[in-house]
Amino acid sequence: METSKPIDILPLREGKELKKWLLKYPDVNIVTRDRASSYSSAINEVCPSAEQVADRFHLLMNLSDALDKYFKSVNPKIKKLIKEKSDELLKKPDGHITANAKV
Repeated sequence: METSKPIDILPLREGKELKKWLLKYPDVNIVTRDRASSYSSAINEVCPSAEQVADRFHLLMNLSDALDKYFKSVNPKIKKLIKEKSDELLKKPDGHITANAKV
């Protein structure tokens, strides 16, 4: 984590592979990992006191996912507000919409 260089690359993305690797290093205190739940489970089982840290890439992925979810949730509200305000601006004082107004 301090050098930003991996210390090992596992042959498969499975929790059992990580368990085998962790058993070789019982003094592990911090594990930087991706978001795979199988990794979390393996670390909790073999090194329950180890601190699990998401790497920068996956932190950015978490942020991206959260922002995407947020903007999708507010999109209909924003569209409705824009339509309401557009309709309001296009109306003449007498309450009729102008014929030459462009939307």
